[in-house]
Amino acid sequence: ALQGMLFRGLLAVFFLSHPCRLVVGPGLRRWDAGVSGGNLEASVPLDGLSDQVLVGATELWIREVVVGLDLCPWAAGTLSHYRFSIVRAGDSGVCSVTDAVDAVVAAAQELLQEEEGLHATWLVLLPTMDGVQGLERFRALTQAVQLHFQGHQLPVEVLAFHRHRAVPSDRAPVPTLQILRQHDLEQVRRQYAQARGRSAGEVFPEMLAANRRRLEELGGDEFLGREFDKMLADCGGGGQETRPPPPRP
Repeated sequence: ALQGMLFRGLLAVFFLSHPCRLVVGPGLRRWDAGVSGGNLEASVPLDGLSDQVLVGATELWIREVVVGLDLCPWAAGTLSHYRFSIVRAGDSGVCSVTDAVDAVVAAAQELLQEEEGLHATWLVLLPTMDGVQGLERFRALTQAVQLHFQGHQLPVEVLAFHRHRAVPSDRAPVPTLQILRQHDLEQVRRQYAQARGRSAGEVFPEMLAANRRRLEELGGDEFLGREFDKMLADCGGGGQETRPPPPRP
């Protein structure tokens, strides 16, 4: 417990004095200064939706967008091996970055216990960090998690998805941190590049550019915003299967 308190204290000092100096790992592409337009705002408050709706919409996003549009060629291999955590606001009505870090680290430690040979992944959903206003807290959380993983030498990678991230293929209906074991991710990336007789340094920038073109051809922000809202509605998020957000003091 004392170690955890010391880490959170150091974390707070780090972000007060070094807000943008974290070296980002390969799983975290750049965070542009700007955010995407209003077409991506959710039509309903995400924190008022049930766990079932949030998980269902995220599963649809994986199947219909990530796999269906071939944005990530190896994502299909994880479809039967992913697990979920949902981090909501506490009694204060706010989901703090430090509390969320604890939840993500716990998920990473569980993931590392999974059977070898499975391309397992863990998805941490953060509905209170939705919207343009939540993007900065989501960014701080992502960096804090990366700092923890680096400091404790945990062999995991984290991928960050948010409606308002600048890169279209980094967007999802619910703010999501995806945790993967490092050796699993390195293996599939290496196999993907080798199958094309190329290096990873050549293949992945081309893949990102192709993803951007594909999403822009489908309608860009308007397409993604519409699809994300439809996914939530199809899972009961149109007002029927909702619950009120936690009471504020």
